[in-house]
Amino acid sequence: MISRRRISGIVENGAAGSGLGAGQVRSRPSERVCDELEATVRIRVDEAICQGHGRCYAVAPDLFEPDDLGSGHEMGDGTVASDDRGRARLAAANCPERAIVIDDDINE
Repeated sequence: MISRRRISGIVENGAAGSGLGAGQVRSRPSERVCDELEATVRIRVDEAICQGHGRCYAVAPDLFEPDDLGSGHEMGDGTVASDDRGRARLAAANCPERAIVIDDDINE
């Protein structure tokens, strides 16, 4: 499920279950989307699931790093600024084991 969103009237392309067809525009952005754009998230790699494919640190090398065995780990405490949220989600989407967890509720 991939969508493209734009603040000045939300444009969603091909998002399953969005209620909008490709190219349809909402009249104004929802509060949820505005909150998502301003909020930070926290990422973590589930070590029990990660198999060391390396896609996370290939896609977002400033958010993830490999250990000595090639398994991915989040940098620092895993906090991701709003500017890097898209790359964090891209890294999670590219993980074949689905080992990347994104916590959206750290600001609440």
